[in-house]
Amino acid sequence: MSLLAFFWKGEYGISGRRYCALYDSSERLGLVHLHMFAKESPEVEKHLIFRDYLREHPNSARLYDQTKKTLSQKFRNEREKYTEGKTDLIQSILRQAKIWKNGGHLLRKAELGDEAEIANVHLNSWREIYKGLLPQDYLDSLPLTFSRRMRWWKKSIAEEREIIQIIETNEGIVGFSCFGPARRSEDSDMAELYAIYLLERHKGKGFGFELLRSGLKLMKESGFKKAYCWVLDKNPTIEFYKRTGAQNSGVTMDAEIGDQKVTELMYIWKDLGEF
Repeated sequence: MSLLAFFWKGEYGISGRRYCALYDSSERLGLVHLHMFAKESPEVEKHLIFRDYLREHPNSARLYDQTKKTLSQKFRNEREKYTEGKTDLIQSILRQAKIWKNGGHLLRKAELGDEAEIANVHLNSWREIYKGLLPQDYLDSLPLTFSRRMRWWKKSIAEEREIIQIIETNEGIVGFSCFGPARRSEDSDMAELYAIYLLERHKGKGFGFELLRSGLKLMKESGFKKAYCWVLDKNPTIEFYKRTGAQNSGVTMDAEIGDQKVTELMYIWKDLGEF
């Protein structure tokens, strides 16, 4: 048996060693190799999830292998271009791998590039939730605001002034939440839930609770002890907020949506220490 060891970097540039052993059995030559990473890190975890996913999903593995083969032929002596050429595919497969590893969905921070899907969830959720509560002609006109909303979400993600999280499945983004400091000066000691929306067909799976609890926990870690949200007085999702411990504060706000006067109620989570 012959043994060879050399320094190596994995798909994510993780330093380590690769040990290769060539053995000669009575029937054939064989080659085995072992990767040993220099240290544990989140990047190592990504590498392992990526590897396990490809082992369980042969179609993705074949696509990845064919891409590497094509790139290696095109950039035979240009390692940086070879690596750059497969980056987008690696990230796409890794995202699917994380969803697979997490049992079919993934909660994560919103990133630039998510804005179109977030805007889509925003608009379609409004049309589902507020049907019968707001004028139908107003709800029917919402798709016309898609581009404006997409630009707004892109700006919000880039500026990172709010905490925006999404729920992603194999279908793409199906829900999101947005938290930040209170917008009213009289509530400056509290955090505010600006928005939380989930496509109707994905309700009842615990995604909404996951988004809410994660966001409230992050606001607690930012130093806030209380949080609140505004909700239409006839919105059936009030029960959702109650189940998470929110209480009606008795504070109301009159507003106008689609030329219809509405009343919003302030619901408060009085102790974020529970999250």
